[in-house]
Amino acid sequence: HHMIQTIEIMKATLLKILLVVLALSVIANGGGITVSLNKINPVGIAGRSSQVLFTNDANQVYTGILSIGSPPQDFRVIYDTGSSDTWVYSSGCLTQSNATSNIACRLRNRFDKTKSKSYTAVQQKTEIIVTKFNKKKNKTKKKTKIVLTPTLFEDFYGIGRVQGYVSSDIVSFGGISIQQKFGETINATRGFIDFNIDGLVGLAWPALGDIDNGSVFFNMVSAGLIDGLFSVWLTQNITQEVGGGELVLGGVNEARYVAPLSYVPLPRGELRFWSIPINFIQVNGVSLTVCNNGCEGAVDVGSAGIYASNTTIRLILSALNLQLNENSGIAFVKNCNLTGLSSISFLSTGVSLVLRPEDYIRKEEGICYATFEIDDEADESSITLGTPFIGRYYSVFDVKNKRMGFATSKQ
Repeated sequence: HHMIQTIEIMKATLLKILLVVLALSVIANGGGITVSLNKINPVGIAGRSSQVLFTNDANQVYTGILSIGSPPQDFRVIYDTGSSDTWVYSSGCLTQSNATSNIACRLRNRFDKTKSKSYTAVQQKTEIIVTKFNKKKNKTKKKTKIVLTPTLFEDFYGIGRVQGYVSSDIVSFGGISIQQKFGETINATRGFIDFNIDGLVGLAWPALGDIDNGSVFFNMVSAGLIDGLFSVWLTQNITQEVGGGELVLGGVNEARYVAPLSYVPLPRGELRFWSIPINFIQVNGVSLTVCNNGCEGAVDVGSAGIYASNTTIRLILSALNLQLNENSGIAFVKNCNLTGLSSISFLSTGVSLVLRPEDYIRKEEGICYATFEIDDEADESSITLGTPFIGRYYSVFDVKNKRMGFATSKQ
């Protein structure tokens, strides 16, 4: 009986930023483990309770608790289906001279390897040349010597990059533990200073990462600790106080979608992102002149909108009769009037994934705008399907069968 973990995320509006604090209780049930969240502080039945936070800022992200070391040190980390390494800030940044690059690290919870009994350094062999001068022979002798040096890592994200070194320790999540390599971050670019997280857990395919064997979820699957899939449900009502979202590791929650699930195979070859092939994009039955040679749509819990190249976004907006505001790069909807707006269909290997105006228009403080946004880095053949898409479609990330499953989400 494999362990299944369920993580529910709730939302509360706090000024412009939606921010929620929840408590997590771990309930043991016949070999499986369900992690459920309530708005109150439950008692950890298994003697372990922790906090999960869901923030929805410019980036809508999921965060939960990851523990590293023995005894466990707890970190609030993002779940990200658009990257695959796991890292947390390191106490090593405190010994560095003060610089902008280590402000983020100084502000957060940091992993302290000296406090963990199970920590091991991940070192690599480096060849150095030692020169020795022999006075008698008046000769310089060169000798190569192998020394052990720390293994370094570097990861890039939409908001910037992180750098540090690789360590190994017991990494635990919802009661499941594995000896695992992870990054100890020393330097992070300016974008991370305002980002209130202690680290990140990547759920994308291992090939995307910089750390060798660095994917916690994939390693847990390989070790037989959990079934090879996870699924995500999000509420679409951003202002709803209760139950904002849920991540199930090792299974699906049938109460959250309208059966059946439709499956789309992932592209062949080396997998990196959770990308599905998009054959056509249609509005009112007419195919847009984008994705003519096919596109890939990356399903990304870590992205707050639907992102694509300048050309693609402009074509989509004009087909939907929406006007891009050139100053802000956003298409606003006058008086929040959605009548007259059409649905948009993404066709993927015979499966039609349709977003209605109420799915792709977001309302914040009485202002309505489209979540289609230009990504300057995107090429013509890639689209990022972020939280507006996952809000409409319950999404199953199936590692074992190299496919994704979608079903209309129950709201």
